[in-house]
Amino acid sequence: MIQSKFVGILLPGAVLALSVLMATGCGKKSLTPTSNTLRYALIEEPASLDPPSSTSLDTNELLGNIFEGLVIYDRDMKLAPWLADSWEISPDHMTYTFHLNPKAKFHSPVSRRVTAADVKWSLERVLKPAMKAPLLNALFVDVEGAQAVIDGKAEECSGIKVINDTTVTIKTTRPCSYILQEFTGLFIFCRESVEKGGNRISEKNCVGTGPFILSDYKSGKGVSLIANPDYYRGKPKLDKIERPIVLSRETSRLQYEAGETQICHTSYADHKSDHVNTKLKEQCLLMPYYGTTYMVMQPDVLPEFKDLRVRKAIAEAIDLDAIIRVVYDGATVKAKGLLPIGVLGHDEKIRPNKYDPTHAQKLLSEAGYPGGKGFPSITLQFATDPEASATSQIVRENLRVNLGIDVQIKEREAGTFYGEIGKNKVAFYIVGWNAPDPHDFLTIQLHTGGKYNTTGFKSAKFDELSDAADAEFDPIKRERLYSQADQTAIDEVAAVPINYNRFPYLIHPSVKNLDYNLG
Repeated sequence: MIQSKFVGILLPGAVLALSVLMATGCGKKSLTPTSNTLRYALIEEPASLDPPSSTSLDTNELLGNIFEGLVIYDRDMKLAPWLADSWEISPDHMTYTFHLNPKAKFHSPVSRRVTAADVKWSLERVLKPAMKAPLLNALFVDVEGAQAVIDGKAEECSGIKVINDTTVTIKTTRPCSYILQEFTGLFIFCRESVEKGGNRISEKNCVGTGPFILSDYKSGKGVSLIANPDYYRGKPKLDKIERPIVLSRETSRLQYEAGETQICHTSYADHKSDHVNTKLKEQCLLMPYYGTTYMVMQPDVLPEFKDLRVRKAIAEAIDLDAIIRVVYDGATVKAKGLLPIGVLGHDEKIRPNKYDPTHAQKLLSEAGYPGGKGFPSITLQFATDPEASATSQIVRENLRVNLGIDVQIKEREAGTFYGEIGKNKVAFYIVGWNAPDPHDFLTIQLHTGGKYNTTGFKSAKFDELSDAADAEFDPIKRERLYSQADQTAIDEVAAVPINYNRFPYLIHPSVKNLDYNLG
């Protein structure tokens, strides 16, 4: 299970963006030859249709067709205009002026133009304590006045100014090299619609600005979206998107093979066999992704993890090559650091904690637990996911054989699991994270006292490097600093990176002009 940084198309917690799927034609059986409907399964029941409350990658992809942000990452992962037609940045890199697209408007029946006041209200909404959106708080805490709103001491954010209907300025407390990217993570909401729903968004008041409108949602059955005929960027090529709720990956696969859906997220084992199947190999896609799966040892929950020798012993006792081979059938890349391929600061020369059971045993003995004696039984937790489950089995066996440590395994419902991680209640867990900017991988999660540091990691050296990188606008210097911060996180075992994510799919030939980004 991947916890995404974003709540936009392919993303939880804050938004990113957008890949409107476009198709012509259909599947074989239940889709008629004249339909222009794209059908593909939702693998989870949406826990919430309110973007700041969503922690599901699948739900966030759905919501990214309904809601939009000021800027967006395009397919090449370059920042591009969206609800904001253009923007300027002040010479001191602390004030951002956004000019809204004058044609952008909310879905019918509201059908009014999006204004700068909507931008201000939307950002203030997600910062308020009632929203309970700690990740969004972490993303926007550097906006002037944001902390007062987060703390419940102010209703309005002093750093956000409405200049006129189509112009808004947002000021930060310090130069932040990453802040423009964070505005991809801010959906703009319709105030009157949200307030009618008691300040919560549900199927009854799900009003956005995007290319699709929510037309139907039946719990346990599915979600339907219809094209927005008044979309300011032109009517979508699809008439409809149908997302049947299918909790079983096997059932989803059967639906695809029966022609009932046109896109299917497959298992890695199936991808390997599909790739050599003459009928299916042209339909196989291994989608790259700016994400890393990793394992966390939370020292604030289990004191034994405070000892670097313990964390390093566990890191060196896990056979990552076996995980890549057995769990992923070689379809993903073994991670060296936390920053995935393609993200600024990713360094192929990074020095990982290598698999070395003998040295791991020595470290654990030096920490006072020879042969694992005296070390408590630990529980490895993860959100329901077949790859995480298989990975946990290998980790348990590695730690039993190599270190004499007893590991229990606990699979959790995603919402509950992520909620407990956020409250620092889980000592040992597998999780994934995706984001296109290194600040969101490193600073947000690992900086001492950080608003979304759920790892318990504390390092003065890391803090110094990430602070310098966050304030650096020269991309070459910024990349070097983040790379050094990543190496420090590995050296001090902030987490144990497992793999850089690539997701296997089957895409029916009827789907044309499929577009996606890597976020």
